[in-house]
Amino acid sequence: MSGTHQDITKRKHAEEALRKTIEEREKLIKELQSALDNVKTLQGLIPICASCKKIRDDKGFWNQVEGYISEHTDAKFTHGICPDCAKETLWRCV
Repeated sequence: MSGTHQDITKRKHAEEALRKTIEEREKLIKELQSALDNVKTLQGLIPICASCKKIRDDKGFWNQVEGYISEHTDAKFTHGICPDCAKETLWRCV
């Protein structure tokens, strides 16, 4: 009985590499889609008071920056006191 013998090792390695590449690409596509789903962008001009930093909305009302951004994006705010404001507050108390 006679037969042919062919080494398919290189082909199997290539198929495995291709499979891994496809899996990595699909994972990256899912991650990018998730990132895009979480992006909400403000565009255009935002009328802001140069003094108090309130923003004028489309109805002409002035709003705190945090409220305006929260309403128009998915951003969430947390508050703290920067070092300069902390010093100013401390000096007012003395």
